[in-house]
Amino acid sequence: MKVSHDNTVLEIECVDNIQIYNLKLLISKKINIPVDEIHIIKNSKDYYDNTEYINGDMLIELKIIKNRCAICLKKAAIIVGDCKFCECKYCSNHRLPEVHKCPKMETCKKESFDTNYKTVISQKCVASMVSY
Repeated sequence: MKVSHDNTVLEIECVDNIQIYNLKLLISKKINIPVDEIHIIKNSKDYYDNTEYINGDMLIELKIIKNRCAICLKKAAIIVGDCKFCECKYCSNHRLPEVHKCPKMETCKKESFDTNYKTVISQKCVASMVSY
C-alpha cells in the first residue's frame, strides 16, 4: 500500500481490506507519530472512520492533526476524551467506546466483566442460612 504525506510516498506492507485503525497503527510505527493524530483522507474533505475497511492496493493521503476527534475532527475533550483501549482522542460526543465503535471493544468488555465479577464475588454472602 502506498501512503502519501507531505509530498512523500511511503510503502506500507499490509493485507487487502485492512481496517483503518490497524492501518493507522502500521503508519504510526513507520513515521513515529501517535495514532490519534493520523487521519486518512477519503475524498478531498471526508475522513475514514476507524472501523471502516480499505482496499490495500490504493494510494492513501494522510493528514496529521493534533488534539482532534478521530471521527469528526472537532476539538478533543481534554480529560475524558482519551480512550484507554484504542489510545485515540475523541470529542465529548464520541468519547464512549460504544459510540466511536472502538476497535478494541472486546478488551473493553472483558475488562468490565472482570471488574464486575470481582465486585460481585467480594460481596457474596458465605454465611449459612438461618432457619426459623
